[in-house]
Amino acid sequence: MRYAQYIVAGALFWAMTACGPSVSPEFVKKVQEEYQNVEKSLPEKINALKGQVGTLRASLDTLKAKLGKTQPAKVEKDKELSEQLKAIDEKINNIDTNLGTVEGDFNSIKSQLKSFVDGLASPQKGEEELKKEWEDQKDNLRKKQEALAKIQEEVDTLQAKINKLTEDINKKYGTAKK
Repeated sequence: MRYAQYIVAGALFWAMTACGPSVSPEFVKKVQEEYQNVEKSLPEKINALKGQVGTLRASLDTLKAKLGKTQPAKVEKDKELSEQLKAIDEKINNIDTNLGTVEGDFNSIKSQLKSFVDGLASPQKGEEELKKEWEDQKDNLRKKQEALAKIQEEVDTLQAKINKLTEDINKKYGTAKK
């Protein structure tokens, strides 16, 4: 009788492990491809945006340097101009901070996605539950991508403001003296 209990227990254990959750190879392949796409494209987008923020800062610095060459006394007294320059500088700093935050969030999400992908090798859950979790992970990623798109819009808007301000200064104070 005792041996029968061992045999039944062994059979139950084998059945539980052999019939455990399984995931279709198609789902695994799809998830891996989507993860690889994220892993490649996100750093490229973030680095491109960092470059654009650097260009904004350089444009503002060039504008300030140009102002110093025109008529410094008049420019320094122009409060509207000073406030605009200060506001643009603050916006660039805010964009830079927001971009750093989004980059940190992306790294965190990328790590979570990697853990999910690695966990597909020995799933603890059924495919339907894993599909739902994967969609939730992708929703989090989409939200961060929307935040990145918003930062891109802010950068584009700010670049247009800098260009407009440069034109206004050239009209108002003339070109820089050499």
